[in-house]
Amino acid sequence: MAEPEVFPGSETLDIPVQLETRNKTRARSNSKVYGKPGGIVPQAHSPNGNGNGKGGASNGHSNSRTSRESSSNRNMTRNASSAMGQSPALARPRIPQRDQFAHIIILTSLNETFDKKTLVVPTHPDVLKLGRPNSSQKAPSMYNGYFDSRVISREHAEFYIRDGIVYLRDCNSSNGTFVNGDKIKEHELKEGDNVDLGVDVDTEKNKHQHHRKIACMVESILTIPIDGTTDLNKILEDLARDQDSSKRSSSEVEENDMSPFDAAMFGDVTRNLEDVTLGINHDFLSGLFMNNNIGTSSNLVHSIRLLINQLHQEKMNNMKLDSVVQFLEKYRTEVERPGQSVVSKLKEYKELVEDLKKKNNKHKVRILELEQNISSRNELLEDLQFKEKEAGKNLQQLLHTLSEERQTNDTHSKSISTLETQLQEKTRLISKLEADLSNAKLEITAKETTIDNLKDELLQKDDNLQSALEKNRDFCEKAQTRTVCSDMLLMTSIAGVVMLLGAYILK
Repeated sequence: MAEPEVFPGSETLDIPVQLETRNKTRARSNSKVYGKPGGIVPQAHSPNGNGNGKGGASNGHSNSRTSRESSSNRNMTRNASSAMGQSPALARPRIPQRDQFAHIIILTSLNETFDKKTLVVPTHPDVLKLGRPNSSQKAPSMYNGYFDSRVISREHAEFYIRDGIVYLRDCNSSNGTFVNGDKIKEHELKEGDNVDLGVDVDTEKNKHQHHRKIACMVESILTIPIDGTTDLNKILEDLARDQDSSKRSSSEVEENDMSPFDAAMFGDVTRNLEDVTLGINHDFLSGLFMNNNIGTSSNLVHSIRLLINQLHQEKMNNMKLDSVVQFLEKYRTEVERPGQSVVSKLKEYKELVEDLKKKNNKHKVRILELEQNISSRNELLEDLQFKEKEAGKNLQQLLHTLSEERQTNDTHSKSISTLETQLQEKTRLISKLEADLSNAKLEITAKETTIDNLKDELLQKDDNLQSALEKNRDFCEKAQTRTVCSDMLLMTSIAGVVMLLGAYILK
């Protein structure tokens, strides 16, 4: 049993449309779309892949009509080439590719550390480095990512595009990268975000030397279609001139705000659909009947291409209707929003008034508490003042007693000086008495020696005079008693002198 025939064009019309549409919608949601260098226009493409700007509803219909005519002309050319025996792939003319896009980010300095920069951000894996230039690199300008600051690294951070979104990634810098005050490693950037590269640094040696960080704001993110004839440098110069002039008019701003809607209405949706409808790099029709060795019919080719074109047009119309429905819903919500905002603001004001009343009551209670605290502190202050007066009186009394003590101290010092002089005189007298005492001791020792000698003589003469003693015992006893009495008298006199000297010294 033969398998059913499958047309490759019909398979590729379903899944790629949804994926590419979702990616393009997300890519265009956070960026503006530029046209040729002549001016800022919303992005619009005709179904045949050529990028043309939107000039109104009539221009959109003329583009679709031109697309159908060019498609029919290409089919007629392929039919003619098939009739002449040539392959449709060889006879088909080269069809230009879809226009590519350049993403531009405009940075405005917040601390006057650099001039306004207009940078072209590449698509990942390519990146745009931000940092401090080396000596061999270019100087900082408005078209490169170099900054003249010592607080940022040479490779501080980098910009890149992924899925149509601008990302900022930190390259392990020393002072860090911040978006809206938060330190980041990788972050999606949107218009109005504040970006800080590094931090402010004050040197310890010189406080007047201040190294400032790079603080900037993402002023705008632009998407510019480019082809082989587009001069990107001229576009950057035009953008720089436009930045110095006044802001765009309100009509242009509204037109740029409507760019996603216009792109869905009048532009191509996917690159895969375009490649399928135009047959680029696809040669599937020449081998449909390869198993049966039958050549491809020109009528079949023409019918299949008409069918693919109609399917593509139906898909485009459905997507346009969906975008119109979304636009109308958004318009209705925008119309109903002011009334809802007024009601919500009234509720907020009521809640704010209630909060203010509660805060007022709290403040009143707080004021009463503060008044009580103030009264208690006033009483405490009065007590302290009374105690201070008492302390002053006590201090005066202490000063008076101190002066009296000083006077008594002076008198005592004078008496001490007189006593010292008296003590010196008495010490001199004591030294004199000590000298006399030593002389008396010498005399006593001399007399004791004489007494000992006399005793010896008496003992020697005792034997010789024993007989005489017996005779003259009474006389000797009297003489001996006299001698002893004299000695005792001498000893008592010496002892009295010593006692007198000791008493004098003690006094």
